[in-house]
This record gives sequence, structure tokens and C-alpha cells, in this order.
Amino acid sequence: MNRILKPGGLALMSFSNRCFFTKAISIWTSTGDADHALIVGSYFHYAGGYEPTGNKFI
Repeated sequence: MNRILKPGGLALMSFSNRCFFTKAISIWTSTGDADHALIVGSYFHYAGGYEPTGNKFI
């Protein structure tokens, strides 16, 4: 997303509760919705170049 977003651009994530256990990583299947948001947030954090804007759940 770093290549696509403009500086200051906004990235929105949406999660489905549908899950294929044979394809999901084990941490995803062993955690709940709040942890799923933290997992995805970690991907952004460790990728670098992103600033948190706060936890806003719609």
C-alpha cells in the first residue's frame, strides 16, 4: 500500500467473519475480532511508513 497511497492517504480495512481454517494462519483462528485488528495493525506498524490515526471501528 505504500506504493499506492498518496502521502497522508487513508487505508481502510474490512474483515469478514467467514474463515477457511485450512487457509488461515493459526494466530487468526485462535484469536477474536479485537485481536484480528491488532494483527493487521502490526502488519502496518512493522512495514513502516504509516502513522496511527487512532482506533476507529465503524
